[in-house]
Amino acid sequence: MLSEMQKELCESRTLNLLHFARMLKDAGGVPAHGNQRSLWDAGCRFDYPNP
Repeated sequence: MLSEMQKELCESRTLNLLHFARMLKDAGGVPAHGNQRSLWDAGCRFDYPNP
C-alpha cells in the first residue's frame, strides 16, 4: 500500500504532467525546428553555420 505522502506525490506529478500536456497543446505542440529529416538529409544544420 502507498503511504499518504506517496499518494500526494503521485497526484501532484500527474497534475503537473496534465498541465504540461495542456500547455503543449495550446502552443501547437513541439516545434519541428531541427527535427525535419528531409532538411537534415539536404544538408541543413540548424544553429550551425553551413560550410
